[in-house]
Amino acid sequence: MNTFLETGIALCLIIFSFSIIAYVAQEMIAINLKFRGKMLKASISQILCGSNAGAKLDQLVFDHPQIKLLNKNLSSFPAYIPASNFAMAVMDLASQYAPQESGDLLEDFKRGILQLKATNPSEYQLFKTWANNSTNGKELKENIEKWYNDYMDRVTGWYKNNYNWITRLIAITLAISFNVDMVRISKTVYSDTVLRSSLVQTAEKLVEQSDSVTAFFKEDIDQRVTSIRAKYDSVLSKMDSANIAVRDSVKAEMNLKVYKEVEAFNARKIQMARNVFGNIDNKTLIGWQGYVLKIDELFTGKIHFWDYIFMLLGIAIGAGFISMGAPFWFDLMVKLVNVRRAGIKPKTEQGKT
Repeated sequence: MNTFLETGIALCLIIFSFSIIAYVAQEMIAINLKFRGKMLKASISQILCGSNAGAKLDQLVFDHPQIKLLNKNLSSFPAYIPASNFAMAVMDLASQYAPQESGDLLEDFKRGILQLKATNPSEYQLFKTWANNSTNGKELKENIEKWYNDYMDRVTGWYKNNYNWITRLIAITLAISFNVDMVRISKTVYSDTVLRSSLVQTAEKLVEQSDSVTAFFKEDIDQRVTSIRAKYDSVLSKMDSANIAVRDSVKAEMNLKVYKEVEAFNARKIQMARNVFGNIDNKTLIGWQGYVLKIDELFTGKIHFWDYIFMLLGIAIGAGFISMGAPFWFDLMVKLVNVRRAGIKPKTEQGKT
């Protein structure tokens, strides 16, 4: 029974290691290829031009300095837009539609959105709701920010659903590239006592560091970026709005800090993946070296047809397991390690007859 349990722990470690790579790869793709930025852009466009794309309200918002200055370069779109930036951009643009400026931000906003009633009725109703629930400009900004944050929570859910296929594709790529044939790997681990024992010891050490592993998954780049921008927003709110040069300098400093935070985030994720993967970097377990199935040997009878079938089945199982996610396999590994430890008698009892 102990052999089966140890085999299970070892297999959990192996799958967890590949799942970590898949997780990190998916995060790198999401951040560095700006999939989040693209979805954010599409989501804001849907808000501002859902009823009339010809009005191009979304492009006016994207070109507003509050949004434009968040871009790393002119050809990119920010992956993150703070609620305060969105609110100030929308309020400023709506106020510009007012026939005459009254000096009252809320009043100018109400007059401005009246000009959108004919061309953008859906958006007008949304803006009107913000205005009707506000008594002054500060409250209007807070209402827009609250609505925006709630909406972005839904966008995050859409992002995860829409890009699940990336995780599956990465899992398939890893399974094929590293020959993650779970049928073969299971047999190897079960029959090799030394290898199995080594993997179990590694799994136990990893379980002992469960706090750091859990923190690795909970680390959220969104929260870090939001925190940085919130601090700078606080500074900007106290600055003279007429001093454009200084404000632009502060925003440039903020964007550089965000960029460095994302770079550091990437580095931490990659290093964790390397550390975990190093625990199973064993040629008897993974890779195609010394494991070549030749087609001509199939017809000569040296290799049976079922060898190919089991290999494909094992790789398919490996890809499926990897796509289930690293947190699942780590939790399962922790439970199995705890079961094993509970079943091991203390040394004082082992010495008794």
